[in-house]
Amino acid sequence: MNRRTFVEAVAGTATLGVLAGCTGDGNGGTDGNGSSPGEETTTAPRETDTLSEPVDGGTTESPGSPPPAGEQSGRMNGVDYLFQVTDVSCSDAGNDADVAFDEEASEVVVTGNIDASDLCRTAGLASVTDGEDGRSSVVVETRRRENVDACGQCIAEIEYDLRLTYDAVPSEISVTHDGHSGRVGVTTAAYGSASATPPK
Repeated sequence: MNRRTFVEAVAGTATLGVLAGCTGDGNGGTDGNGSSPGEETTTAPRETDTLSEPVDGGTTESPGSPPPAGEQSGRMNGVDYLFQVTDVSCSDAGNDADVAFDEEASEVVVTGNIDASDLCRTAGLASVTDGEDGRSSVVVETRRRENVDACGQCIAEIEYDLRLTYDAVPSEISVTHDGHSGRVGVTTAAYGSASATPPK
């Protein structure tokens, strides 16, 4: 074999080796997507955004959820009180109250419902007075819940129980609501009456 023929043969062999590497037929090659033959590529699953804990004092309640039942207690103008929110729902049937007297326990129990502008609001005792003439007056108001930014938009009905403990049971008590409908006199009840009567 002459020198020219030998060089051409060597060049041809080198070209075949390069082509074999490009097609991935050789050992240690790739399958065209950057991975070795027989190896599978996996993609890490994406994490979904979930809120399991409050952030910056926020709340995990979903928008539209009603305010949770809660209670407030204390003493105001010489009268001990316990105020409990028992239920909240979308309704326009607010502003009603029933009064019951318990002379033995020196207590008056007011069970009522007050209307609110939306489900972001709750209710509480605004004031109570115990007059020297034996008459008492109570104001229940709605107020915005703390740490809540999004709620269901509807006229809400907030049901509550209010227990008042006096030194002596008053002869008469009037209940006023300050809610979505404004300041409304709801009922006036005299001790010993069978049922509450609307204020005049």
